[in-house]
Amino acid sequence: MVSHEVWPNFLVIGAYKSGTTSIYSYLRKHPDVYMPLIKEPSFFALEGEVGEIPKNKTARLKDYLQLFDAWNGESAVGEASPIYLQSRKAAQRISHYIPGAKLVAILRNPVEAFHSNHYMRIRLGKTDKDFSSAVDEYLDRLKSSPDAGPFYFKHLSYYFELFDPRQIRVYLFDDLKRDSAALMKDLYGFIDVDPEYPVDVTRRQNRGRIPRSRYLYQLSCGNTPLGKRIPARLRTLIDRLNSQPIPDMSKEDRTRLMECFGEDIEQLGRLIGRDLSMWLNGPSGGK
Repeated sequence: MVSHEVWPNFLVIGAYKSGTTSIYSYLRKHPDVYMPLIKEPSFFALEGEVGEIPKNKTARLKDYLQLFDAWNGESAVGEASPIYLQSRKAAQRISHYIPGAKLVAILRNPVEAFHSNHYMRIRLGKTDKDFSSAVDEYLDRLKSSPDAGPFYFKHLSYYFELFDPRQIRVYLFDDLKRDSAALMKDLYGFIDVDPEYPVDVTRRQNRGRIPRSRYLYQLSCGNTPLGKRIPARLRTLIDRLNSQPIPDMSKEDRTRLMECFGEDIEQLGRLIGRDLSMWLNGPSGGK
């Protein structure tokens, strides 16, 4: 290893649909924190994979380290890739490459996370299934892949086996909604930067909404030749006018998912020393 290589000394390891984009945004605002412009490089989960790698992901060590070339002496160096939490390979590689790294997880009621993720897939055009059908499909998939999905106790337990528990800090999405400033103050302290630095945490990223019109959504996200020609401010206006809230899930679907995740939630609460009765007894709110 040559002397100019810079490695992260902390990682946001997940979870999906739990506020990692907001956390990443707030971390980047701190002058003593370096985060790459690219969120979710996912290197520790993808290293060595061949074939087509998704855009802005990397499976090569050289490419990963280049993400930190712009480091300018910041004391905390990190990145955020939610895929790491569910990847045992990622945990093993992190332990191999940066065994002293601090690990940050933010977790959301898995029922709500599943619900939010489904409507994100609808927004991105990856599915057109209704939510009840998606639950049917997921429960059927669990028969062959019992660990698939937000089973946080199962996933975190492996990290607690590989790393000193003092290297791991676990937050809840509920904490982020209730008092983002307090959460970030604690997180800054955990990664050893000034916890009193004033960072604007009033804007939350990736609020859950779905488009009324898919055609207008494609324009507003700027991923088409025509969309790229529309001024950014106009695209933002189109996106706002074209958005609608995510529908609530039915009581029946919520019950089915809670039967799936309930035991894992109880075990998670004991692992992290948090009262998760609000997850077990009802919706956590938000989309």
